[in-house]
Amino acid sequence: MASDSHMAWGEDMKVTKETIQIMWQRPPWDFVKINVDGSSLGNPGRIGAGGLIRASTGNFLVGFTIFAGVACNLLPELLAIAKGLKLAWDRGYRKIICHSDSKDALRLLTANQVGFHKYRALIFEIRELLRRDWTVRIEHTFREANFCADFMAKFATSCDNGLMIWDEPPQGLQQLLLADIMGISFPRIV
Repeated sequence: MASDSHMAWGEDMKVTKETIQIMWQRPPWDFVKINVDGSSLGNPGRIGAGGLIRASTGNFLVGFTIFAGVACNLLPELLAIAKGLKLAWDRGYRKIICHSDSKDALRLLTANQVGFHKYRALIFEIRELLRRDWTVRIEHTFREANFCADFMAKFATSCDNGLMIWDEPPQGLQQLLLADIMGISFPRIV
Protein backbone atom coordinates (compact mmCIF):
# COMPACT_ATOMS: atom_id res chain seq x y z
CA MET A 1 0.00 0.00 0.00
CA ALA A 2 2.84 2.41 0.87
CA SER A 3 4.58 1.55 -2.36
CA ASP A 4 1.39 2.17 -4.35
CA SER A 5 0.91 5.55 -2.65
CA HIS A 6 4.48 6.54 -3.39
CA MET A 7 4.09 5.59 -7.05
CA ALA A 8 0.79 7.49 -7.29
CA TRP A 9 2.13 10.69 -5.72
CA GLY A 10 5.73 10.49 -6.91
CA GLU A 11 7.97 13.37 -5.89
CA ASP A 12 5.05 15.35 -4.43
CA MET A 13 5.01 12.96 -1.51
CA LYS A 14 8.39 14.19 -0.20
CA VAL A 15 7.98 16.70 2.59
CA THR A 16 10.83 18.98 3.50
CA LYS A 17 10.74 20.20 7.06
CA GLU A 18 12.80 22.98 8.52
CA THR A 19 13.12 24.62 11.91
CA ILE A 20 12.27 28.29 12.14
CA GLN A 21 12.40 30.65 15.10
CA ILE A 22 9.08 32.13 16.22
CA MET A 23 8.60 35.14 18.49
CA TRP A 24 5.95 37.68 19.34
CA GLN A 25 6.07 40.60 16.91
CA ARG A 26 5.44 44.18 17.99
CA PRO A 27 2.71 46.02 16.08
CA PRO A 28 3.50 49.24 14.20
CA TRP A 29 3.83 52.27 16.51
CA ASP A 30 0.27 53.54 15.88
CA PHE A 31 -1.41 50.12 16.36
CA VAL A 32 -2.14 47.92 19.35
CA LYS A 33 -1.96 44.16 19.22
CA ILE A 34 -4.56 41.83 20.64
CA ASN A 35 -3.43 38.26 21.24
CA VAL A 36 -6.30 35.88 21.95
CA ASP A 37 -6.66 32.19 22.67
CA GLY A 38 -9.16 29.61 23.83
CA SER A 39 -8.62 26.62 26.06
CA SER A 40 -10.61 23.45 26.55
CA LEU A 41 -9.87 20.85 29.20
CA GLY A 42 -11.30 18.03 27.09
CA ASN A 43 -13.42 18.21 23.98
CA PRO A 44 -15.97 18.89 25.29
CA GLY A 45 -14.60 20.13 28.58
CA ARG A 46 -14.23 23.19 30.80
CA ILE A 47 -13.57 26.12 28.50
CA GLY A 48 -11.87 29.42 28.97
CA ALA A 49 -11.02 32.29 26.67
CA GLY A 50 -8.43 34.93 27.26
CA GLY A 51 -6.38 37.62 25.71
CA LEU A 52 -4.52 40.83 26.16
CA ILE A 53 -3.96 44.11 24.40
CA ARG A 54 -0.43 45.47 24.14
CA ALA A 55 1.10 48.70 22.90
CA SER A 56 3.75 48.82 20.20
CA THR A 57 6.35 48.77 22.99
CA GLY A 58 4.98 45.40 24.11
CA ASN A 59 3.63 46.87 27.34
CA PHE A 60 0.45 45.34 28.76
CA LEU A 61 -2.56 47.66 28.39
CA VAL A 62 -5.47 45.44 29.44
CA GLY A 63 -6.38 41.76 29.47
CA PHE A 64 -9.40 39.54 29.93
CA THR A 65 -10.34 36.03 30.96
CA ILE A 66 -13.69 34.33 30.46
CA PHE A 67 -14.78 31.05 32.03
CA ALA A 68 -17.63 29.88 29.82
CA GLY A 69 -18.70 26.48 31.19
CA VAL A 70 -18.37 23.24 29.24
CA ALA A 71 -18.23 23.05 25.44
CA CYS A 72 -15.98 22.05 22.55
CA ASN A 73 -12.66 23.75 21.79
CA LEU A 74 -13.86 26.04 18.97
CA LEU A 75 -16.22 28.10 21.14
CA PRO A 76 -13.54 29.63 23.40
CA GLU A 77 -11.44 30.57 20.36
CA LEU A 78 -14.37 32.54 18.89
CA LEU A 79 -15.30 34.02 22.29
CA ALA A 80 -11.72 35.26 22.70
CA ILE A 81 -11.76 37.02 19.34
CA ALA A 82 -15.14 38.64 20.05
CA LYS A 83 -14.19 39.82 23.53
CA GLY A 84 -10.77 41.04 22.45
CA LEU A 85 -12.31 43.18 19.72
CA LYS A 86 -15.07 44.52 22.02
CA LEU A 87 -12.55 45.40 24.70
CA ALA A 88 -10.33 47.21 22.20
CA TRP A 89 -13.33 49.19 20.91
CA ASP A 90 -14.51 50.05 24.43
CA ARG A 91 -11.01 51.25 25.38
CA GLY A 92 -10.88 53.53 22.33
CA TYR A 93 -8.32 51.68 20.24
CA ARG A 94 -8.99 52.12 16.53
CA LYS A 95 -5.96 50.55 14.88
CA ILE A 96 -5.80 46.88 15.78
CA ILE A 97 -3.90 43.75 14.84
CA CYS A 98 -5.60 40.71 16.36
CA HIS A 99 -3.65 37.44 16.47
CA SER A 100 -5.19 34.02 17.08
CA ASP A 101 -3.55 30.62 16.76
CA SER A 102 -6.86 28.98 15.73
CA LYS A 103 -6.94 28.42 11.98
CA ASP A 104 -10.44 26.94 12.33
CA ALA A 105 -11.84 30.09 13.94
CA LEU A 106 -10.17 32.32 11.36
CA ARG A 107 -11.51 30.18 8.50
CA LEU A 108 -15.04 30.53 9.84
CA LEU A 109 -14.71 34.31 10.01
CA THR A 110 -13.67 34.54 6.36
CA ALA A 111 -15.94 31.83 4.94
CA ASN A 112 -18.55 32.96 2.44
CA GLN A 113 -21.19 30.70 3.97
CA VAL A 114 -21.46 29.48 7.54
CA GLY A 115 -24.83 27.84 6.94
CA PHE A 116 -26.32 26.44 10.09
CA HIS A 117 -23.10 26.33 12.07
CA LYS A 118 -23.86 26.09 15.78
CA TYR A 119 -21.74 29.21 16.48
CA ARG A 120 -23.08 31.27 13.59
CA ALA A 121 -24.53 33.96 15.91
CA LEU A 122 -21.08 34.51 17.44
CA ILE A 123 -19.46 34.47 13.98
CA PHE A 124 -21.91 37.13 12.78
CA GLU A 125 -21.28 39.16 15.96
CA ILE A 126 -17.54 39.18 15.20
CA ARG A 127 -18.22 40.13 11.58
CA GLU A 128 -20.36 43.06 12.78
CA LEU A 129 -17.52 44.21 15.03
CA LEU A 130 -15.16 44.10 12.05
CA ARG A 131 -17.48 46.36 10.04
CA ARG A 132 -17.17 49.23 12.52
CA ASP A 133 -15.28 52.39 11.63
CA TRP A 134 -11.80 51.25 12.55
CA THR A 135 -8.80 49.42 11.13
CA VAL A 136 -8.63 45.77 12.17
CA ARG A 137 -6.45 42.99 10.82
CA ILE A 138 -7.14 39.50 12.12
CA GLU A 139 -4.23 37.18 11.45
CA HIS A 140 -3.05 33.70 12.31
CA THR A 141 -0.03 33.33 14.55
CA PHE A 142 1.82 30.27 15.74
CA ARG A 143 1.27 29.22 19.34
CA GLU A 144 4.92 30.01 20.12
CA ALA A 145 4.11 33.70 19.53
CA ASN A 146 0.89 33.46 21.54
CA PHE A 147 2.08 32.22 24.95
CA CYS A 148 0.65 35.21 26.85
CA ALA A 149 -2.85 34.67 25.44
CA ASP A 150 -2.52 30.95 26.09
CA PHE A 151 -1.69 31.73 29.72
CA MET A 152 -4.84 33.90 30.01
CA ALA A 153 -7.07 31.24 28.41
CA LYS A 154 -5.74 28.45 30.61
CA PHE A 155 -6.07 30.70 33.67
CA ALA A 156 -9.75 31.21 32.74
CA THR A 157 -10.44 27.46 32.79
CA SER A 158 -9.33 27.33 36.43
CA CYS A 159 -11.79 30.04 37.50
CA ASP A 160 -15.55 30.09 37.87
CA ASN A 161 -15.80 33.88 37.60
CA GLY A 162 -17.17 34.37 34.09
CA LEU A 163 -15.64 37.52 32.60
CA MET A 164 -12.77 39.28 34.33
CA ILE A 165 -11.01 42.40 33.03
CA TRP A 166 -7.36 42.81 34.06
CA ASP A 167 -5.89 46.32 34.19
CA GLU A 168 -2.69 44.78 35.55
CA PRO A 169 -1.24 41.45 34.40
CA PRO A 170 -2.24 38.52 36.62
CA GLN A 171 0.44 36.80 38.67
CA GLY A 172 2.54 34.56 36.45
CA LEU A 173 2.07 36.53 33.22
CA GLN A 174 4.88 39.02 33.84
CA GLN A 175 7.71 36.66 32.80
CA LEU A 176 5.95 35.77 29.55
CA LEU A 177 5.42 39.47 28.79
CA LEU A 178 9.08 40.17 29.47
CA ALA A 179 10.14 37.32 27.16
CA ASP A 180 8.02 38.83 24.38
CA ILE A 181 9.40 42.34 24.94
CA MET A 182 12.96 40.96 24.90
CA GLY A 183 12.32 39.13 21.63
CA ILE A 184 12.89 35.62 22.95
CA SER A 185 12.25 33.16 20.14
CA PHE A 186 11.19 29.52 20.13
CA PRO A 187 11.93 26.84 17.54
CA ARG A 188 9.13 25.40 15.41
CA ILE A 189 9.35 22.70 12.75
CA VAL A 190 7.41 23.67 9.63
